[in-house]
Amino acid sequence: MYLTPEKIEELKILERLTEPDQIVIFRVNWEDDHGNFRANRSYRVQHNNAIGPYKGGIRFHRDLTLDTLKFLAFEQTLKNVKRGRVHESADKYGVEFHKDQRPLGVPCDLSFPCATQNEINGDDAKILIRNGCIAVAKGAKMPTMQAGVDAYHEAKVIPTPCGICKWKR
Repeated sequence: MYLTPEKIEELKILERLTEPDQIVIFRVNWEDDHGNFRANRSYRVQHNNAIGPYKGGIRFHRDLTLDTLKFLAFEQTLKNVKRGRVHESADKYGVEFHKDQRPLGVPCDLSFPCATQNEINGDDAKILIRNGCIAVAKGAKMPTMQAGVDAYHEAKVIPTPCGICKWKR
């Protein structure tokens, strides 16, 4: 889905993507295999259901942080793009959608590549830059090859490593 800057502002896309819709924090008490009682802080983060149902589950590993879980929920929201629900939102809001294409040549301020690892090369990054992209929020693990990352840095495009961010222009 490709949105014009005006449409991004009108629909408040960035504001809607920067914070989860709901976070539930609670305690889970349990007994381990040795008869010891344990308590873990538990989380359910529901990021955004604009382009599909909330994804994820309840997490209570002691090493997980709320920031990590916010990111995982954000990533699940972006993964809904791959599940074919984007066209429904595109139709609903009257935006241009390019199914099964890599239309990097479409002018944009923000890019949210949800590619597989090493799918965006240096030439792809330069196309985004030429078309006015000022920030790239990666919705996958390492979608951009090193040449692309170097091009972003050289052009002062803001690359974000798989996380939630807020832009002001």
